[in-house]
Amino acid sequence: MSKETAETLLFEREKLYEEIWTEPMMQVAKRYGISDVGLAKICKKMSIPRPPRGYWTKKSYGVSTRKEHLRPATVQTQTVAVVERDTKHLATINDQRRIQAPEFATERQKIRRLKIALRDMEIARRTRLYLEAMQALPDAAESEQAQWLAWVAQYANHIDPTVNFTMAGVKAGKGSAPVYKFTAQGFVDD
Repeated sequence: MSKETAETLLFEREKLYEEIWTEPMMQVAKRYGISDVGLAKICKKMSIPRPPRGYWTKKSYGVSTRKEHLRPATVQTQTVAVVERDTKHLATINDQRRIQAPEFATERQKIRRLKIALRDMEIARRTRLYLEAMQALPDAAESEQAQWLAWVAQYANHIDPTVNFTMAGVKAGKGSAPVYKFTAQGFVDD
């Protein structure tokens, strides 16, 4: 039973050598639609020297770098590599990417939400320290200063993820309007 070929990649030794020493392997691999590990394996089979770790960083900072020379091919050295992909393999790769993508997005969202909550908690803690220091001042009881400190206390409760705070006029409960929480990034619904 023969497999239906959907894509054929042809790698020539000298051309690939020039490409991987002109730009990072990840970019070359991306252009071919393969992984950098796969490209490294092809380079190993064809005895192509690869840039060492840190080569591109050094080059970007103007540090002198040394390009390894491509040694002449021996009888055992491959000068051409062919990678054939069948339609079933390509479909499997696409399905794996489609399945994994939502999980990563969800995980990133969880991490982002945790970072926001931790940052908000720290801001609330610092705001309460400020509030304590300001309330200790002699002019804290004055009308304008008292209003300001009341607003600061409300803000600290609003932003703190450990405090169950609802906005005035909004009822929390089943079937009611959503409760909005003020964060350092603005209002979000819980």
